[in-house]
Formats: sequence, C-alpha cells, structure tokens
Amino acid sequence: MNKVLVVKAHPKSIDSSKSLQIGKVFIESYKKSHPDDQVTIRDVYADKVPLINNENFDIWKKFKFGKDFF
Repeated sequence: MNKVLVVKAHPKSIDSSKSLQIGKVFIESYKKSHPDDQVTIRDVYADKVPLINNENFDIWKKFKFGKDFF
C-alpha cells in the first residue's frame, strides 16, 4: 500500500476553479485504479488562518522562544 498526500492550496471553491475540478477527477481516477492506496487530502484553505500582524507575530515568538524572550 502506498500513501499519497494531496495538498489543496487554492482559495476558490471547486465550482469556480478548473484546476480544482481537474484535481478532483484525477483523485477519483487514482483511487479507482489504486484501491489499496491511502489518499490523504489536506486543504490549506479549509480552516481560517489569522492574519499576521505585529501583535500575533510577537505572541508566536513568545511561544517559540519562551516568555523571557522580550
């Protein structure tokens, strides 16, 4: 069994994106021809990501480097 990771990184919906529609057809075709393979799809636009600004960037640095960083 092979493992396949599909990363979808497109802000548009599948209804308004030809590349997402082609990707969907490809994934469906791949699954049919490789039924034992594990296909994992990660959609980076599925969850909202907060905008990066000075405030939350500083908070991320505190988490990474510890509270004594500042």
